[in-house]
Amino acid sequence: MRKLEITKNQKKILIIVGIVGLAFVIFMIFVYLPLRKQFAGLKDRLHVVEAEINQIKQAGGEGKSLEEAISFLKERYDVMSNKFPEKEEIVLRELPSLAARLGIDVSSVRPQRKRVIQELSGSPTSIKGHYVQEMPISMSLKTYYKTLGEFFRILNEDFPIFVKIDNVSITRADRATGLLSVDLNVDTYLICPEVK
Repeated sequence: MRKLEITKNQKKILIIVGIVGLAFVIFMIFVYLPLRKQFAGLKDRLHVVEAEINQIKQAGGEGKSLEEAISFLKERYDVMSNKFPEKEEIVLRELPSLAARLGIDVSSVRPQRKRVIQELSGSPTSIKGHYVQEMPISMSLKTYYKTLGEFFRILNEDFPIFVKIDNVSITRADRATGLLSVDLNVDTYLICPEVK
């Protein structure tokens, strides 16, 4: 077998190629890849900001003047902030009142203990400088399928207070008439000036 010999010129070329290759690897690891990650983060942030701008435009109504858009947003804010009453009596009055308007027999309304809603960071959730509290209400009703559906629709779409329906249990109270016995929890949300 013949031994492979490298000339001085070939050694110089190999050293230059090695230095260039090492410089390329160092550039990739320490410059290009971190900048690429940073660029991807900036690009994602740009998409988020663009989405927020589009939401503001849609909320304010594209093509409207700034004054009209601000007025529209203020009206929407007022409507949303009114969905969080300060007094639990309002909720305890509105729920049975809605049921009565629909002809639903309310057997019982049992408010449960209120609790302050926590954000992921553990701090209390706040609206207009007030803490948000959740007050579950257990209700027992007697009604028919169609009326129960309308009750749920109104609670979901048109009820003046923000609520969430939970743990619905339906049994047939009277086979002949189709009357149902319904037990459910309605989670309601209140605002209060301080944590109680």
